[in-house]
Amino acid sequence: MPSEDLSTLCSNGDLDQLQELFSSLFSSQPKPSQDDLDTALSNATWAGHAKVAGLLLSQGARITKLAFLGASARKETAIFQEFLDHGWDINSTEFEDPALRLVVENEACVRWFLEHGADPNRRGRRNATVLASAALFPSTTVLELLLSHGAELDPEALLSAMSHRGQGGVPAMRVLIAHGMDVNTPSKAHGSPLHYAVYIAGVDRTRFLLEKGADRLAKDILGQTPVEMAKERMATSKNAMTVYEILSE
Repeated sequence: MPSEDLSTLCSNGDLDQLQELFSSLFSSQPKPSQDDLDTALSNATWAGHAKVAGLLLSQGARITKLAFLGASARKETAIFQEFLDHGWDINSTEFEDPALRLVVENEACVRWFLEHGADPNRRGRRNATVLASAALFPSTTVLELLLSHGAELDPEALLSAMSHRGQGGVPAMRVLIAHGMDVNTPSKAHGSPLHYAVYIAGVDRTRFLLEKGADRLAKDILGQTPVEMAKERMATSKNAMTVYEILSE
């Protein structure tokens, strides 16, 4: 059978036809090559066909980066279960990121991973933590899950929650601080969390940090306090002006 037909069967999830194919491998049909099997597995994971993935793994298909990313994108725990059943390490960083970090926006997936031994402190590319990635998303339940399973309080998670590129916002900040996150822990790039709130002109973030005891007098690597930084930036936007006014109260 041509390799393109094998890939099509896997993309379509035709398990019965695949089983017929593999049962005939020792007859006149040429055996699929390793590349054919690997490509077929990638197609199966991207299409969300767990049983097909399991069959391919049993026939020697390898979990390539493309197959791994397909499973992560689909967030199908049944596919990851097939991976586990065929010797995959749930905490592997072979493809830069641990799978848990790639599924943090999906509560059910996170719960499954933690129940199956995923390490919430396993770091990925650029040394990013799962907690910091989770803080970008609106579900505070995921943060609670990670923390209840021993996730360390990475200061970058607070900045992720504050970031405008994410959706965590004040609710995520509240969870992190309630679990012991220090509101004054500085980062190399942004100074204290309050400095970062000024940098992004985050009005609600600034108010919340002050309510939680953020230090108005903390200095960044340039020696500026948050209010000094806010004064420099207040002409950039209406929100920046509001942040300056809040810090000047």
